[in-house]
Amino acid sequence: MSDSTQPDLESLVAVHGGVAFGIPSTGGAMPLRAGDPRLNIVLSDVQLHAGRIRGGELFAALAGHRVDGWRYAPDALERGASVVLSAPDRSIEALRRRAARSGLDLSTRVLWVHPRAREIAGEVAADVHGHPVESLAMAGVTGTNGKTSVCHIASQLLEGSGMRPAVIGTAGHRLMSGRGMVQLSAVNTTPDATELHRLFGRHLAAGGDSALMEVSSHGLVQGRLAGIKLRAAAFTNLTREHLDYHGTMEDYLLAKARIWDCLEPGGVAVIFGHSESSRKMRQLAMDAGARVVTVDAERGADLMARNIERSRGGASFELVGMGIPARRVTLPLRGDHNIENALVAAALARSLGVGADAVAHGLASIASPPGRLERVSDPSARGDGAIDVLVDYAHSPDAIERVLGSLRMDIEASESVDARLICVFGCGGDRDRGKREPMGRAAGRIADVSIVTSDNPRSEDPSAIANAVVRGIDQESGRRIVELDRRRAIERALEIARPGDVVLIAGKGHENTQTIGDAALPFDDRVVAEELLRAKANGRNA
Repeated sequence: MSDSTQPDLESLVAVHGGVAFGIPSTGGAMPLRAGDPRLNIVLSDVQLHAGRIRGGELFAALAGHRVDGWRYAPDALERGASVVLSAPDRSIEALRRRAARSGLDLSTRVLWVHPRAREIAGEVAADVHGHPVESLAMAGVTGTNGKTSVCHIASQLLEGSGMRPAVIGTAGHRLMSGRGMVQLSAVNTTPDATELHRLFGRHLAAGGDSALMEVSSHGLVQGRLAGIKLRAAAFTNLTREHLDYHGTMEDYLLAKARIWDCLEPGGVAVIFGHSESSRKMRQLAMDAGARVVTVDAERGADLMARNIERSRGGASFELVGMGIPARRVTLPLRGDHNIENALVAAALARSLGVGADAVAHGLASIASPPGRLERVSDPSARGDGAIDVLVDYAHSPDAIERVLGSLRMDIEASESVDARLICVFGCGGDRDRGKREPMGRAAGRIADVSIVTSDNPRSEDPSAIANAVVRGIDQESGRRIVELDRRRAIERALEIARPGDVVLIAGKGHENTQTIGDAALPFDDRVVAEELLRAKANGRNA
């Protein structure tokens, strides 16, 4: 019998469409008629990975970027899947051969065929988990850079107003649990739709009332937001990244613009800046029926930061707009990019119902997200005698240029006229190769010393990646050192650093592994830098 709170398979097929088939031991698959007992299934969950299947669940056999899930359909059935969801034109012979070998009875199993199988998997997951997003104040953030920072800043503003937000993104997933907030590791910036509904259901059941999620271009193209409607969505910026996947910047932009289709009717589109990509995204948002809110620093917008004063510890500015009377705000985060991130976060918070006073006061106590200009303390000295060591996730040309540029401005504004800027960074393997020289040029132009090392080389030759980066540095006649061992590269930066210097370790941020070949080896820039600084201090004090 069907659970009274959940629809059975017959109802799901009636609502979402497609055709449900029985899987006979011989002959062709036959469509199931209404009332067939095989349709009287109440699903307990929806899975995209056969290895996670338990009895009574639906397995979505979807074609991925590298792997076709259909090949794992027999495994899912052996593990107890009641239903397999797939696109049309799939041969069931493999299912029958496996069943014959293992003695598996397919007579009670169902094959659900749908031309929009990927989207349907997410929508059915929403049905199974009771549509939790309908009870949450939901916001999503897309853009090349800034997604993590915006979500974390906005979550702190929501918490300061008494809300209980989840945060889904690159640096991990933070949810309510029976014991307060819990931190879960993340595989992708945007999990698949079935996982999202599972996470949001868990968050809601534990007392959560809102959620902020990073929305990647991959996630939008791959339908990972199926079944999710956002009250507000934000676009931060668009710079070169992921062209190995999207091909062109125009296709990359159009992938990002799909976020506007995820807005609920009357939803808010927050758009930063006046760039060409911002103008295009603004038009596409209006075409999708969104209510557009613009934000910018020192330029006309619905929410602005005016009369900015920068310091090595952060910035202060006059915040005005979106019902916030002009007032001076202190932001304890370094860099112009964080002023921009804070503005986008403030606009999202206001769109989710946070009051003007709570936003203005909340910005003064914001903490940095993990691995975003995160300081590693130098135990060897105090004040002007310390080395300023920072870890940041910047791994694109624009990101590294903006972070280094902000640190250069900090140095020039300080009294440490002899302070140098040292940058340790590399580029990931098996990713967009065209960004390597531009990253090198940015570092060569701004940093006093660039130490080129390995990031996550994956299957590529680390020296070949480094050579491409070095070509960019050399075009700017920058001083550079090549050290492919990342730990040794960080050590060399700290060896050459003098009191007052700034050392930026860029590219991996919050990550705690380094992928070399097929192995993900333990490695955290923050931990390594702290260990090396401690060893340096002990040597100095010996």
